[in-house]
Amino acid sequence: MTSQKPSVFIGSSVEGLQIANSIQLNLQHNYYSTVWTQGIFEPSSTTLDDLIKALDQFDFAIFVFNPEDVLNMREELKETVRDNVIFEMGLFIGRIGKERTYFITPQGKNFHLPTDLIGFNPAKYDAEHPNIEAAVGAATTQIKTKMDRLGKRKTG
Repeated sequence: MTSQKPSVFIGSSVEGLQIANSIQLNLQHNYYSTVWTQGIFEPSSTTLDDLIKALDQFDFAIFVFNPEDVLNMREELKETVRDNVIFEMGLFIGRIGKERTYFITPQGKNFHLPTDLIGFNPAKYDAEHPNIEAAVGAATTQIKTKMDRLGKRKTG
């Protein structure tokens, strides 16, 4: 028996886990969503091997981008997203496609993204909102609307 609900991988840094978990709560009725901390990584395995294995298990992926690191770029310090989160998003784009891979950022925060992501519009949330689940609600709804339109991946 195959699952009727599409599946969603939610990636973030450790610092972004609260946002990732809130996205999962907002998706719970229509999607089987899994945050990266929930059974993706196995003992005695490598992170990359486990991520590659996970690529075929999901119809969609959502990544939490927060300015958590500082990058010295051409003698200028810039806030940026954790490199592993960007890398993991790239893995999913390569396997399930750009139209099935999304990222969410705090509104009003300017931070450096790789130039290859310029024009790839994020969903945005209010990081100052006192209720983080409500804060990501509108962004999650935008993403859900697109996921509903695309449906499950055709695998063959």
